[in-house]
Amino acid sequence: WAKEYNENQQEWGGLVDRSAGGARRIEDKSFSVSNLFNASARFVNDFRILYSLRDHELISLDDSHGPYVEILGAATYGTQRFLPQPRTEKSYQLVDTASFFLDKHSLKFGVDMMRTSLVGTLPLNFAGIYRFQRIPGFADGLAALAASNPYGGKGLPAAFVQGFGNDYLDYSMDYQSAYIQDAAA
Repeated sequence: WAKEYNENQQEWGGLVDRSAGGARRIEDKSFSVSNLFNASARFVNDFRILYSLRDHELISLDDSHGPYVEILGAATYGTQRFLPQPRTEKSYQLVDTASFFLDKHSLKFGVDMMRTSLVGTLPLNFAGIYRFQRIPGFADGLAALAASNPYGGKGLPAAFVQGFGNDYLDYSMDYQSAYIQDAAA
């Protein structure tokens, strides 16, 4: 079992307000059992089973969950565009290896089976992003317009982006492998 909390997953400071930062919260739980069965000098069986669970959450430090605002060269604040990202990963693994020791041969075979499932969300840009920046090529007359905006002439509205749709993710992967090995002494 392990637990971690890191409030500097998405760095903040300087021109980036704490609200634009992100934290990582992880909790891992694992359980495994193994058995090494030595039936005789000619046969050994190694069996292992594993279960692991990871709750991994990337969270926004913006309590209001408001839009992300980026004023280039001046300030950044609001919900970081990749956050929140809660997800849960589960893994199951079964490994079995049998070894036979014959007169001039050692014969080994085994299997390894694993299933991993992931459930989570990635609401990319769901809170919205407002981006302000200086726009090159504007005449001096427009500079007065830029100076009258609420961000003190740091830029004009350059973009608004917002994501929509289904942010849910649920998939599983299966891995299987088997082998046979014969070695002569």
